[in-house]
Amino acid sequence: MELLLGKQELLDLGEDLQGVSIICRQGRCWITQAGDSRDHILGVGSRFTVNTSGQLIITATESCRLMLSGFGVQSQVSWLAARRTHRVASKGSLLDF
Repeated sequence: MELLLGKQELLDLGEDLQGVSIICRQGRCWITQAGDSRDHILGVGSRFTVNTSGQLIITATESCRLMLSGFGVQSQVSWLAARRTHRVASKGSLLDF
């Protein structure tokens, strides 16, 4: 699944995403997750693999294209699409390839 975020957009991916990988294909983003004391900055070609069950937030520090893969990602597509219509703070695009 591919995500497109504009500069300064925020996306709440929810929780329980252990094993999901996030790969930055273009731009740069900042990832923070409940239960992980570190923040993660991804640039082009960087990867982050979720290893805790805490809520995951992605913020685009510049426009970015992210690829999400791993167990459970496809089941999140409907949830993300529905949640996208209710977001107030961001207007990111969701593409399913």
